[in-house]
Amino acid sequence: MSPDDFRESAALYAAGALDPVTARRFERYLRTASADERREVREMIETASLLPLALPESTVPSHLRNLLLTEITQATSHRSILTTRTTPSDLSATRRLLIAATVILALGCGFLFWQNRQLAAERNRLTAELNSNTQQLAAARQQLEEIVSPATRVISLSGDAAPQASAKMIWDTRQQQLIIYLYNLPAQPADKDYQLWYLTSDQRRISAAVFRADAQGRGEVRLSVPASIAPLLTAAAVSLEPKGGSPQPTGRIFLKGEV
Repeated sequence: MSPDDFRESAALYAAGALDPVTARRFERYLRTASADERREVREMIETASLLPLALPESTVPSHLRNLLLTEITQATSHRSILTTRTTPSDLSATRRLLIAATVILALGCGFLFWQNRQLAAERNRLTAELNSNTQQLAAARQQLEEIVSPATRVISLSGDAAPQASAKMIWDTRQQQLIIYLYNLPAQPADKDYQLWYLTSDQRRISAAVFRADAQGRGEVRLSVPASIAPLLTAAAVSLEPKGGSPQPTGRIFLKGEV
């Protein structure tokens, strides 16, 4: 069964508009249908069950109710006359009207089903976007709290080798945690990495981290300052080294900041 034939039969089946033979044939097909097809039929049936709820509520005026009762009484008293006057053409016309109404109902079910799918997709998109924004807001709030904390020092890093590059080092002196945000670093060759160094008061150069900047020259480094280094830390620097890092700085110093 082609996808178009399936959707047409599913819409008519959900509306109860298939004849018994065709309905049984369609039910047999559903036994081996895919999970997506079965789910689509279930959603169409649920949508069709909601159609009566879409009708506006209204109160029948008393004069129309009386007129309807009069018509019913007259139709009952002349049932035999009406029966004898019913012709095959009348029955055919009635059948066509019923088929037309069924098709309209099926199309309505299909439209509501499509509309529900669109609304569900939009709801999922908005939910994902909201979750992403919430995570970004939480991260920004955390960064702000880290910066304004009384125990936090903010140190700027710059250098002559790449004047456009810069970095902010946030040092939590209570927890001895470092967060460094780097911007506009030159693109590193495939065989090179950037390396962060601790510079101490006893003239040592101690490797702190090896990292790579992204396509926009941005990077982020988070680390803990060892207790043996924190009291001696006087500066931090970033150099370009062979891939994997070096025991001591060998390349140009791109960024440096005094602690």
